[in-house]
Amino acid sequence: MPPKLSKVANKHNGVKGVEALENRHEKIKRELRDNLSDANGRLTKSESAIVELKKIITQKDEEIAELKLTLMNKRDIENQLKNAQKALESIQRSSEFVSNQVANLHRENNNLKDKINFLNNNILLAERNKEESIRDAVLARNSENIHRKKALDMNNQLNSLKLQSPSGGTKLKKYGDIRKTDTKISRVKRCLEFLKKDVGEDDFDAFITDFCHYIAKDPSFSYKNCLSDMDSFLAVVKFKFSDTVLKDLKKKFIGRSCEEDKEFWEEKNRYVIMLSI
Repeated sequence: MPPKLSKVANKHNGVKGVEALENRHEKIKRELRDNLSDANGRLTKSESAIVELKKIITQKDEEIAELKLTLMNKRDIENQLKNAQKALESIQRSSEFVSNQVANLHRENNNLKDKINFLNNNILLAERNKEESIRDAVLARNSENIHRKKALDMNNQLNSLKLQSPSGGTKLKKYGDIRKTDTKISRVKRCLEFLKKDVGEDDFDAFITDFCHYIAKDPSFSYKNCLSDMDSFLAVVKFKFSDTVLKDLKKKFIGRSCEEDKEFWEEKNRYVIMLSI
């Protein structure tokens, strides 16, 4: 029989026993907490796996539904395959026709290329002809402008000459229809002024003298300032003029100017009128 312990020893042993129990309880609690944490982790993983499994199941359900739909549409697919086979056979039968058409298109394409080249050459030729036509038109227009300018210059010169002419560029009354002496004198003076501008004022008197002699000698004019052989013969026969009288008249008439002596011309005209009676 073991010896009895004192109260102090029993108390000390009781405290140790309580501590041992508490430590054991704490250890058990820790183990339980660890087991609970592991269980929670496994539970979380299991839930995630369950979610993934549900997704897979949903996907498989969809695939099964699609397979069911495919199986349901199998007849339609077979019909489509048959139609496709028929279309393929038709395409194969028409391949030769298509090849012939392609060959024809190649030939037509070559013909079109030849036509395009021909048209391009014609276009180039037409453009060159157009350029030449434009150049000719420009030259013709320039020539026309030059001729127009020359015509304008000639017209201006003509207008200037008309203004310088005796008529002054206006239509005058016919000389034979003039009855007034003043009008006749005005017409004569206008002609004389025109002749003076052409001949020159210094030589105008000599020109008028030569002009009067020329008119008197020209048989196409009726004006005379000397007696012809026939007039002299008639004067001698009719008025019985001697040769001396005729010579004096000739000396008196020759070499005189129309501007020198107005009375001389009046006397001369009287002699001519008298001899012509």
